[in-house]
Amino acid sequence: MKLSLRAKFFALLLPIAIVATITSFYCWSALVGQNTDLADASNSYEAALKSQLHVTQMSDALKGYLLDPTNTRESTKVKEAAENNIADIDNLRTTISDIESIKLVGNMADFSETQLDPAENKINSLISENKMKEAQSYFLQTYIPLRAEYEAMSQALSQKTGENQEKSIAKIFAGMRASAINIILILVLGLIFAALGILWMVQITSKKIMLLTQNVADASTQVGAASQQLSSSATQGASSLEETVASLEELLSMVQLNAENSKQAAALSQGSRASAETGELEIRKLISAVSDVSKSSKEIAEIITVIDTIAFQTNLLALNAAVEAARAGDHGKGFAVVAEAVRNLALRSASAAKDISKLIKESVIKTENGVDIADASGLVLKEIVSSVKKVAELNNEIAAASQQQSNGLSQISKAMNQLDGVTQGNAATAEQASGQAVNLQSLVIELTTVIEGQANHKSQVQATTVRRSQMSNRPHSQFGAGTVMSINRKHNNSQFKNNADLEKVLPFGEKHDAQLNHEGQNGEPVPLAKVGTIKGY
Repeated sequence: MKLSLRAKFFALLLPIAIVATITSFYCWSALVGQNTDLADASNSYEAALKSQLHVTQMSDALKGYLLDPTNTRESTKVKEAAENNIADIDNLRTTISDIESIKLVGNMADFSETQLDPAENKINSLISENKMKEAQSYFLQTYIPLRAEYEAMSQALSQKTGENQEKSIAKIFAGMRASAINIILILVLGLIFAALGILWMVQITSKKIMLLTQNVADASTQVGAASQQLSSSATQGASSLEETVASLEELLSMVQLNAENSKQAAALSQGSRASAETGELEIRKLISAVSDVSKSSKEIAEIITVIDTIAFQTNLLALNAAVEAARAGDHGKGFAVVAEAVRNLALRSASAAKDISKLIKESVIKTENGVDIADASGLVLKEIVSSVKKVAELNNEIAAASQQQSNGLSQISKAMNQLDGVTQGNAATAEQASGQAVNLQSLVIELTTVIEGQANHKSQVQATTVRRSQMSNRPHSQFGAGTVMSINRKHNNSQFKNNADLEKVLPFGEKHDAQLNHEGQNGEPVPLAKVGTIKGY
């Protein structure tokens, strides 16, 4: 698990803090125990003094009671002093811990129960019996020596508890000195270990920082080289983009010309469509007229047939008249001549009717053929009209598509101009990045000098400073930030003819890579990237 530098220093100081905490807790525990012993000793000493005081109070109260038996207040004081003495002995038993003091308390309790208390009770009983002389005599001869002996025991106990208190105080001071010495030793050792650990940590961290500094220096060198290469590539890309923008504008002019021609072709197609529709109407009228002529010819043929029938019947009548004239003899010769003449007229009428009927039939056949031809011509003309309509619709669609292509190329041209400006800005940014990389390398060398404190880095710093000054004094590229290139774009529509080769305008094929090379910064030919590829624009 990798830790940060701050975490490592905290981890280094953590054991020292733990040891200091444990030592402080140990010293605090020892002081608490010693304070407890001192408190017990103080309480024992205080209880011993109180016991001695209460015995004195009890003796004084008893003396006052002897002097004035009627004073109930003195009697009450005697009882209270006795009760306080008993309480003091009980308190001493609970607070004293050493054997000698416990023995003294036991002796005092036994002496009080076996001798002092019975003596007090006897004095009280004598006073209650009004035997004052005997009570006073017993008080002076028996009680006072017993009280003196009890006070000697109490004084011995007070002296012993005082000695115990002094021992506890001395022990506390000794413990405090030992704790202070231990704390000082632990702190000194902790500081020594912390200093050694910090020195070790600083040495390791310095090595890591030196390694990282060297890596940063190498990386900054690589970044500088990459930035210079990026600047060169951006400059070349801007040049290629400029040529591409010019070619797009020329292609836009050609597409606009095609759009105008498509509009004119669409207008001509509309005129042809109108003419074809007019011709179709005239053919329909012609077909109707020929149909009417054919109908009239059929009616004439029917009339001629009737005339032929009439001529045939007239011929029969003429034959009958000639037969009747022959029967009449000489009287019918004139009638026979007339009948012959009528017969001749009938024959001529029949012959003429046959000729006319033959001509009419031929005319009807030709008229029917003309009707068929007119129908066929009408169908052909109808197909022509349909084709002309489709051609007109296609021309309209071509005109609309050409207009859309023109609009799309206009937008592409605007986008390419914007991309041209962005590429110029990238070229300037690449140059600035190259300069910043050199500055970064100089700062890394200065940081290395500060960390190591070596003097051999001065030459590197001076060399880097010279390189920075060269980078800052180097002339900016022609595609610097904010530079607007003036591209000379000539819109000459006459150059786009029917035999125009679009691949000469934009390089869409591999075969043009060698033809469309341009010189880079080192004078070497650099091929233009193809349009539509990852390397192209």
